[in-house]
Amino acid sequence: MKESNYLLLPLALSAVLSCSDPVQANYGVENPDDYTRVYISKAFNGELPVILTDEKPDTTLNIYVNYGGLVELSSPVSVTLGTDASRQDAFNTSHGTDYELLPSECVSETSQTVTIPAGKTNSEAYRITISGKNLPGRGPYVLPVSILSSSPSIAVNEDLRTLFVVVSKEVDMTKFTPYDRTGWSIQSCSSYTQVSNENTPPENVLDGDESTFWGTEWTPERIQPPHTLAIDMKTEHVVHGLVFRARIDDKGQRGGLPKEVTVEVSPDAQSWSSAGHYTSPFGSESRLTLNKWLTGRYVRLTIQSCYNANGSNDFYQAAISELNIF
Repeated sequence: MKESNYLLLPLALSAVLSCSDPVQANYGVENPDDYTRVYISKAFNGELPVILTDEKPDTTLNIYVNYGGLVELSSPVSVTLGTDASRQDAFNTSHGTDYELLPSECVSETSQTVTIPAGKTNSEAYRITISGKNLPGRGPYVLPVSILSSSPSIAVNEDLRTLFVVVSKEVDMTKFTPYDRTGWSIQSCSSYTQVSNENTPPENVLDGDESTFWGTEWTPERIQPPHTLAIDMKTEHVVHGLVFRARIDDKGQRGGLPKEVTVEVSPDAQSWSSAGHYTSPFGSESRLTLNKWLTGRYVRLTIQSCYNANGSNDFYQAAISELNIF
């Protein structure tokens, strides 16, 4: 029998174990213990979404371990569960995501042993409380809760060993307003245009004048993405998001508004931490809210692609009139 076939065992066992008489001759199976497994029943759905809010920042989960096999459990089994951080990469690979591990300060869970009593098919509840009060962003974050061991040792259904709890928080982002940019400066930029009829240095994104803009070099060579721009905020701030103002002139909105952007934050412009990779919305003013919030003095953007004037087709040049951080 293939491992995936163990997914069918709980349904079959519900009928088998409900009989008053033990299973006779184990349906002719020579080694019935070979088909005995423990598993986490909630893992059938692959993941368990948890959405927190400011009004309800905490939630408590009850997780159960189940027993399945051809023979009724004759003695109690102790099963230890806990966070298995090594399963984070497996989740992201299979789902095409890049979720970070839920920070330990946001969960009360520690490894804990639960018991499946003799003659029963499920354990008492393994309880964990997840708190959004210290969540450093909106998420999603992933918490892999796994069967770590059992006593006596029983094989684990590997498809159902781990329950992936996916935690997000609904946040009213309108409560965050742009910081005062007084004294801010440009720490670095990858290029800008400097010719007699067009001078577009990066300082233009901080000058408060929407008629000026930072534009990456287009002559004598059209510099292609990625483009980088780093801002020195002079003091540390929590970075929740950014606001881009597009280049607009008498011909209307022009191309160059950032589309695909990676945001990094640093305390010293030496060591950088990623706040994630995003697709910024198109518009004359584009507000990009981050899923992960970091604290630092410097913010660096790596712009992988830009919008054309009509919001379609990738454009080679980055052009930003004003840049705010909130």
